[in-house]
Amino acid sequence: WVGPRLSKGESRGTEAYASVANESKTHPRKKVVNAFMRRGAMVYSTNGQTICRCRGMQPRQGWGPLTALEFSERVEA
Repeated sequence: WVGPRLSKGESRGTEAYASVANESKTHPRKKVVNAFMRRGAMVYSTNGQTICRCRGMQPRQGWGPLTALEFSERVEA
């Protein structure tokens, strides 16, 4: 769906956003995040926040950047 696996650290310049409830303990699933990252995507989770996506322009007042999720060595069964 998102393409073949890439070498570790390689990027395709794509982004994936997971719309997730605040403080969710089960989402996004770590193995799904890893799958996107293995295919070169940066992955972000909303954690119950409303997000505003902009590129090449000044950020809106009161809004800040999302932090990309990290690759997990240990995932769910």
